[in-house]
Amino acid sequence: MADEMRPAAKTVVSDVAADPRTADAAAIGAYRALNVGAYVTFPLIKAGRLVSYFYVAQEAPRVWTEEEVAFIGEIADLTWAAAERARSDAAHDPGRGDRTAADARDRPPGQERAGRGSVPWRT
Repeated sequence: MADEMRPAAKTVVSDVAADPRTADAAAIGAYRALNVGAYVTFPLIKAGRLVSYFYVAQEAPRVWTEEEVAFIGEIADLTWAAAERARSDAAHDPGRGDRTAADARDRPPGQERAGRGSVPWRT
């Protein structure tokens, strides 16, 4: 798998047991141990540097449609952007993470803290 996960190249595998990139015995055993029959990976390249991979897997083999693969790529970018915002917010307010955890612990279920992309408090 590592050979296929090179920067700037998404990887789409519909069946780990049949795909020549993943079909050797050791790889198949590793995928079975993880309950992976098919997967898609997207490299996340930021400022020309590989920073992470976004990985989606399914237990059974499947044929990924072009639309599904494109959607996974969009979700990868959105997830990275959300993580970057969270890191930036934490850098500007180091105690925020602690307060957020405490707020969540003290709220009744269904009452989210108001903020970017969240639902305002309900009474």
